[in-house]
Amino acid sequence: MPYKPDSFPDLSPYLIVRDMASTLAFLRAVFQASVMDEHCHPDGRTHVSLKIGDSVLMVGQAVGEYQPAPCHVHLYVPDPLAVYEQALALGATSLQLPEPREDGHLRGGFLDLNQTGWWVGCQHLVNAV
Repeated sequence: MPYKPDSFPDLSPYLIVRDMASTLAFLRAVFQASVMDEHCHPDGRTHVSLKIGDSVLMVGQAVGEYQPAPCHVHLYVPDPLAVYEQALALGATSLQLPEPREDGHLRGGFLDLNQTGWWVGCQHLVNAV
C-alpha cells in the first residue's frame, strides 16, 4: 500500500478556519476549488481536501484545541488581477494590488475573512521591471 493517496502531493497546506462554510464558498468562487473528500467527526471537526489547479489544500473546522493560526499561501493563477478582484468582491481585504515585480512575476495579495493571506501571481510576459 502506498504511503499516500495517488491524487495527493507530498506537501499540502492545511488551514484551520473558524467558518468552514464561508471558507469553502470563498475558495470555490475565487479559485474554482473542488472537494476531493470530506470527513465529519463526532466532536464537530470537519476536514475537507480541495483540489485547486494541480494542488491540494486541506481545510479543517476550528474546534477545541484545534484553532486557526495565521498563515500565507502563494498560488500561481492565469490572471492574478481577476482573482484579486473576485476575492475583494467577496469581502477579502487587499494586501497588495497585483503588479509587476523585480523577479519578472505579476503578483499581489489579499486577506480572506479568516485572515489567511493569499498571494496570487503569474509569470509576467513583459521584461522584468
